[in-house]
Amino acid sequence: MTTLVEMLKRWAELEPDRCSLHRHIIGGLHVLASAGHWLGITQDEIDWSDYARTQVAVQYAIVSRNLQATLENTAHIWLATVKRPITAAGCPYLACATDTEPALALLKAYINSLEHEQQEATP
Repeated sequence: MTTLVEMLKRWAELEPDRCSLHRHIIGGLHVLASAGHWLGITQDEIDWSDYARTQVAVQYAIVSRNLQATLENTAHIWLATVKRPITAAGCPYLACATDTEPALALLKAYINSLEHEQQEATP
């Protein structure tokens, strides 16, 4: 099972301008939620508000990259999808993930989409 902090660290590796390790608090992470505003999440005690702040940050990232997302719940499992709109120049892609927490499902799907873009960019 992947934790919120592990996923945030992976997001920071893939998109450091939007998610980064905070340099002043040992073990702390900062996540960009909107232009110029950083939300802090610490590793010590993750609670519902950390998940809520993470979901807001991921939704902002998705919108700012002109991606589309869905979040659905079936039998206490959340399914998140992130996709690139169909354009004349490119093919759409779809990244999916599931989790019991909606924020984690959405973050996993977003990370999957970033990894897909990175693979596309690699010759």
